Amino acid sequence: MYGFTVKKAAAVFLLLALVCNLAGCASRPKVYEDGFKIYRMNAGVDTLVWELADHADATDIDGALALLASEPSDPDMLKLIPDGVEVLDWYFGEDGQLVLDFNQLYQNIDGVAELLCRAGVVKTLCQIESTEYVEFYVEGQPFTLPNGRAVGLMNSADFIDNTGTDTKFSQIVNITVYFANETGDMMSESLLRVEYDGQKTLEEIVLYELSEGPLDAQTGLYPVMPEGTAVNKVSTRDGIAYVDLNQAFLNGRDGVSDEVTVYSIVNSLVDISYITKVQFLIDGSAAKNLGSVSLTGLLDRRPELITTEKAVE
Repeated sequence: MYGFTVKKAAAVFLLLALVCNLAGCASRPKVYEDGFKIYRMNAGVDTLVWELADHADATDIDGALALLASEPSDPDMLKLIPDGVEVLDWYFGEDGQLVLDFNQLYQNIDGVAELLCRAGVVKTLCQIESTEYVEFYVEGQPFTLPNGRAVGLMNSADFIDNTGTDTKFSQIVNITVYFANETGDMMSESLLRVEYDGQKTLEEIVLYELSEGPLDAQTGLYPVMPEGTAVNKVSTRDGIAYVDLNQAFLNGRDGVSDEVTVYSIVNSLVDISYITKVQFLIDGSAAKNLGSVSLTGLLDRRPELITTEKAVE
């Protein structure tokens, strides 16, 4: 039995380029010396494991899906796709991705089990030559996480292999956060790849990265969050992100305009696909102002505060 887990540490890397070249070709498994891997879950439902299958049983997508739905030969393993959950249809989309359309029961899989299921299915099917990217649908609609974010296109590289025994599953996601420029009157974007384990929301990850400040390798970017700022809570409802900060936020940050401080948060959060506006709270109460900048009401993205220059190493 072989193990698959993913580091839980919050390692962050610069996203220098993201190029997707999706092309269809003959449907046959890639050549692996140790065989075609059929991914399973361990009994503790916190790690991916795999069994080896004969290439003859997985010569196409239908064969691989049948193997994924079959019972493992190892009694210590669990199959990824639970009973009752079915792939209603599969086809290749406009971008060349393999689209799997599940029945509604897929929505009943939650938490780590769903993350493991998704990772295992993607890693299994991406061994087939015609499949570089996979996209999940449910009853004809893109599959979304509980926070409303569509999972989009996935490939094996989105899931990190690690042989540790005390780590959990996570997925690589791309986020954009905004930091101050040298003069503090504008902001520049920082493109990051972060590990997302489903325990924190994307909103929480974005605010964490803003609080941590730019990476050492990023020149021309400067912190925006006032010293001592703590995030009490952040949640999103109906496209509105509610950000509750402590009183220290109202002190502002030396060398950074109040507009940049406020809208670095707004712009970073609104860059998440399911967020359209931001509402600020201070220790649970409606916020009024940060200096001359109003915090009342719903705040929209301010693209005119963003410089066109990107962060460089």
